Amino acid sequence: MFEYACRAPVVDAADLIAHIDHMAIKEQNLDLTDAARERVAARFRALGEPTRLRVLERLFRGPASVTEILEHVGGTQANVSKHLALLHAAGLLSRRKAGTRTVYAISDPTLKRICTIVCDEVERSTRHEADAVLGHPRRR
Repeated sequence: MFEYACRAPVVDAADLIAHIDHMAIKEQNLDLTDAARERVAARFRALGEPTRLRVLERLFRGPASVTEILEHVGGTQANVSKHLALLHAAGLLSRRKAGTRTVYAISDPTLKRICTIVCDEVERSTRHEADAVLGHPRRR
């Protein structure tokens, strides 16, 4: 699934604990306006497509041109450009011109953390399901 993010170095434990504490506090007081709720939903929708996740895998390694992203993702330039435009419109990517090329980069500093958290949970639950099927003792 999200190969690079799932194998990314572990975030500093102190940072992660501070982030979790911050999110727990925010969770208790989460009171979004309809407009804010729609913006949050748009970002999650942008993450909900496998090709876009492949685009992000490539961009987690660093900024890249459409051609470089296309080499990683496969498919057609038109299709990849459509996905890049959607990720950009959702506020997840930035883009800049470099001569005749357009170079994309991750613009949301929380994106890698979000993907890593989800990947870690998918990996953990997959291991748990496999252990249950194989009759292995539960591991953490």
